[in-house]
Amino acid sequence: MEVPVGDRGCSRSDWSEQVRGEVAMTCFHCGAEIEAKERVGFHDSCPKCERDLHVCFNCAFHDSTYNNQCREPQAERVVDKDRFNFCEYFSAASNVATRSGLPSADPRAKLAALFKKK
Repeated sequence: MEVPVGDRGCSRSDWSEQVRGEVAMTCFHCGAEIEAKERVGFHDSCPKCERDLHVCFNCAFHDSTYNNQCREPQAERVVDKDRFNFCEYFSAASNVATRSGLPSADPRAKLAALFKKK
């Protein structure tokens, strides 16, 4: 059972897995599953697409609805969310499909469905 840690959105099990060295994450760019033996380093890159892994879009704290798009209140602002950064609060997210800002469905179709007559 996962227990949320405060308002940060990261669970105790996520944190403990990274401390033990069992990091499983998904690349925000290509969607490749990545198994890492240790924490994700500042300059680590995806073996499939060669994009940086230590980026905001791959972080469990990334949330576009929060200030600076981060749920960690003490984290410094990062302008380029898709480039590597030196954030010490980085926690690898296991599922980043909705975090990368990619649209999940056509917005016009959602709008049409909202106002569709029954």
